[in-house]
Amino acid sequence: MFLSPIFLIGLLAVGLPVAIHFLTRQKSKVLAWGAMDFLKKSINSASSRRQRLRDRLLLLLRTLAIIFLILSFAQPLISKFFTDSQLETVLIWDISMSTLTKGQDGVPRQEQIRQAVLDQLEGLPDHSTVRVLLAGAEIRWLKDEPLALTPNNRESLARVIKTQQVDLGGDSIAKAILLALASPSENSEKKKRNLVVIHDLQEGSWQAEEKDRWSAIDKRVSDAPNISLQLVDLEEFFVHRGSQTAVVSLETNRDTIATGSKQRFRAILRNYSEDRIYDANVIWLINDREVERLDFVELHPESELNLEQFLSIEDSGSQIVECRLEVANDPLLADNSAFLAVSSTTQLPILIVDDTQRIEKGQILPSQF
Repeated sequence: MFLSPIFLIGLLAVGLPVAIHFLTRQKSKVLAWGAMDFLKKSINSASSRRQRLRDRLLLLLRTLAIIFLILSFAQPLISKFFTDSQLETVLIWDISMSTLTKGQDGVPRQEQIRQAVLDQLEGLPDHSTVRVLLAGAEIRWLKDEPLALTPNNRESLARVIKTQQVDLGGDSIAKAILLALASPSENSEKKKRNLVVIHDLQEGSWQAEEKDRWSAIDKRVSDAPNISLQLVDLEEFFVHRGSQTAVVSLETNRDTIATGSKQRFRAILRNYSEDRIYDANVIWLINDREVERLDFVELHPESELNLEQFLSIEDSGSQIVECRLEVANDPLLADNSAFLAVSSTTQLPILIVDDTQRIEKGQILPSQF
């Protein structure tokens, strides 16, 4: 297994030294010469064999040099099959969008979580095996196979962890733990397996409706004495969460409207925190231009607010309507806006059906309209 397998394409260049060797060989030109018999007798056959052997060794060394250069770029990782360690660690890493919020020191939670993952990796014993499970918009393994923690593997895995990006979605910790439990390594019944959950402590990922999953986790861990489940305590970083608010949705009843007419838009605002917010500002924008503003909007704790606004679009064509929520000390700004695309036109096609002749003949009564 390789950290950067794309570089293995360079192995195609291994044939270059062989091709150059044969293409640049000097071809002898046969000339009729009377003293050739005497010259052949003077040639040392052993010296000729040494020359051919040296050329072949030089060709082999050149080929190996290219192979080792390419492998160094591909960064091979030693598999679990090269270690006899009895300890396997699974790091379950929360990379959901909620980790973009900031802690009490102003540092994003994800950076604190990332550092906790690196600390866990650094603290694992040499030649034990490790896997990293990413809990983001989808649950996936960082690497397909467990890695033996050699110095090279530890350093390579740390570089990957430092560059891992946050997913723009939620996660399910219970689902991630079940996946880790259901993906044992070879001879796992003889190994001690330690599952380490590194999470931002957001309640949304510990849903009560996942009761069946948590029951399954509890039973699986209880029935397997070689499995342990650990939650890394990051509470000290996340004491101050600020006012967590969001624009949950933005909608209207028509996608095409007449230019200059009033159109009703409805937004749903959500306050996830346990504090009442008195000074929220709601800004309505059309194509990044502010058209309406509501100051000192009150948001009740852990509740939603349905907000309706009539907007007039003066320009024709496609328009982007935005509802933006501004709240002081909100650590996560990515979900404080919602966007909606509508079409504004000066002319609306109308189909008129003329049935006056049928009305006159009494085939259609006026009361049927």
